[in-house]
Amino acid sequence: MVDDYSRRTRFFHEDLTQGRARMFVLQHRLNTRQRNSVLKLKVATNCPDWDWRISILKACAQEVIADHEHGKGRPHWAILEELGVRIGMPLKEIRAATPLPSTQLCWAAWEGLMANRHMQTYGTTREQLGAIALNARANAMRNPAAVYRDPLTMDDYLSARPVTTPFGLYDCDVPCDGAVAVVVSHVDTVADLRAPVVRVEAVGTHLGERISWDQGTLLHEPVLAGAARHAWSRTELTPADIDVIELYDGFTFNCLSWLEALGF
Repeated sequence: MVDDYSRRTRFFHEDLTQGRARMFVLQHRLNTRQRNSVLKLKVATNCPDWDWRISILKACAQEVIADHEHGKGRPHWAILEELGVRIGMPLKEIRAATPLPSTQLCWAAWEGLMANRHMQTYGTTREQLGAIALNARANAMRNPAAVYRDPLTMDDYLSARPVTTPFGLYDCDVPCDGAVAVVVSHVDTVADLRAPVVRVEAVGTHLGERISWDQGTLLHEPVLAGAARHAWSRTELTPADIDVIELYDGFTFNCLSWLEALGF
C-alpha cells in the first residue's frame, strides 16, 4: 500500500528544489517525528486490541531506530534544523516557522466535516452553534485580560464572513498564545501547603474510537467520547452534580461535542 501510494504521489517523483527543501524544513520543524511518535504511544496505551497495540509500538520503535542510525541519537527537530542550516537557511528563520495558511484552514475544514454530519443527522442549526459563540464572548467581556471583549449579537454571528461550511468567522479558533501551570501533589502534602488546594476527583484519557482521518465517520470531535466515559467511570459524581464546567471551545463545534460526550 505504501509503495503504491509513493508511485502515485507527485511529491516522490519531482526534483527536490531549494524552495521545496526550505518548505520541508519549516513545516516539519513544526510537527516533528518525535511528536508523532509520542502521540502514537499514547494511542497504543489506550488501544484495547493487543495486536494493534504491538503494531503501533513497532512503528514507534522503527522511527526511533531511524533517528538513531541516521541522526546519531539526536531528536528529529535537531536533525531538521541542521538540514536547514546546510542549505543556507538562518536558524532563527527555522525556529520561527509558522503554519501555512492552507494548514490553518484545514483545521476549520476538518471540524466542519463533523459539524456538517451532525447537522444532517440531528438537525443542528447554526443558531445553536451561535449560542456557544455568544456565551463565550459574554464571558470574555467580563475578563479584562480577554483578547476580544466587544459585544457580539446573533446577527453579528450569522452575518460574519464564511470560512468553511458550516462555519463563519466567529465559529473558528483564534490564534493567540497563553500558558498555565498546574502543580499536582499527593493528598498527604495538603497540610504543608500555604495556598488553598483543589482536589482532583477523576481524570479520563481513554481513546477508544477511530480518529477521523483513519476511516472515521464521527458525529463529534474525536478522542472525546472515550475520555468522557473514562472520567465518569472513576467517580460517583454525575452531570447533575456539576455547577461549573470549562470546556475547550476553539471551534464552537468543539464545545458542542464536549457537552454531548459528557452527558450535559
